[in-house]
Amino acid sequence: MNKENDTIDIREFKREALKRKVKEKLDWCKDRVEAGVEYIEEHKELLIPIGVALAGGMKRVISSRAKAKEEEEFACKYYDPRTGKTEYARKKPSVKQRLEIERRYQEGESYLDILHDMRLLK
Repeated sequence: MNKENDTIDIREFKREALKRKVKEKLDWCKDRVEAGVEYIEEHKELLIPIGVALAGGMKRVISSRAKAKEEEEFACKYYDPRTGKTEYARKKPSVKQRLEIERRYQEGESYLDILHDMRLLK
């Protein structure tokens, strides 16, 4: 038995199997695209309302994400008027951490020192 011929045969078999799989996937995709094109041609009157609805939904998602990001940034931002600097926390502090930060700030510590001690400084 020749080992080289066996390994070549196995490689060819695997290559052919891979080619078959790729061809099956391409055929499946081609069928899906053709079905989609046929559906669009049959229901042209629905394109505009669906497009408007999708655009409105995307606008709503984008604006809500921007608002959430802004709120998260605001929750992580600490301005210290004593030093005139703005410090940022790595993540939104929990309620317990916020109370601790405010208590320590009222006692005279700077936000930089507090956030550094609590390992929240960016």
